[in-house]
Amino acid sequence: MLANVRYFLEAVSKRQAISFETKIYALIDEWDIQDPIDQFMYVALCHLYWDLMNDYFIYKTTKEGQVVEKVMLRLAIGHAVKIGEFEVDFLVIYKTKGEDVRIVIACDKAESEEKSAEEKKMDEVKDAALKEDGYHVLRFSREEILTDPLECAREAYNLITD
Repeated sequence: MLANVRYFLEAVSKRQAISFETKIYALIDEWDIQDPIDQFMYVALCHLYWDLMNDYFIYKTTKEGQVVEKVMLRLAIGHAVKIGEFEVDFLVIYKTKGEDVRIVIACDKAESEEKSAEEKKMDEVKDAALKEDGYHVLRFSREEILTDPLECAREAYNLITD
């Protein structure tokens, strides 16, 4: 009996991994995410949000079972999203019964010490304006994302699950 259960779980795991990989490749292509740092961050976000993403869409159907409308249920991850005057690398929105959790993730391509004083000031102004508008803002360096993209994504995930 245990061998059958193990075999079944391995088969399910492989099928889910293939499904996840296929969806990720398709979305990276669809959104034309070219920057490797953004690709790392996107894959890490999707990996940690996989359980939530399974609730991403619900379908309204007729009584005959025909799909008539697809409705976002809980989670959206957007890349290169325009918020007011700013473009952000990632916007994560998690819908709740109360107030939605809105998270902006900035993937800095340059290390902090490589940025000019003007670039640092622009980042501060942008982050402050987004926070004032109710967004959680997380900023990760290139090195942080390349070293441990899952840890970066986990910070955003923790804002949703806490």
